[in-house]
Amino acid sequence: MALFAGALSLLIFRTSGVVAVSIASPVWVAIFILATWPVLAANDIHISHLRIWIIEQVLPQAGVPIISHV
Repeated sequence: MALFAGALSLLIFRTSGVVAVSIASPVWVAIFILATWPVLAANDIHISHLRIWIIEQVLPQAGVPIISHV
């Protein structure tokens, strides 16, 4: 299914004008988010955990958390 989606998006983005791409891009983003949401939830990955992980990766020298867990 991923290969089909990749091939279809390649076909749309390479053979279409700016208007078709500007319409298709938000639709593909929405489909991607809705398709990955259950997978991320099943693996206990949440956006708030991701934000804290990114801050820890960017600022590893920070001894105390910049943003407290709410």
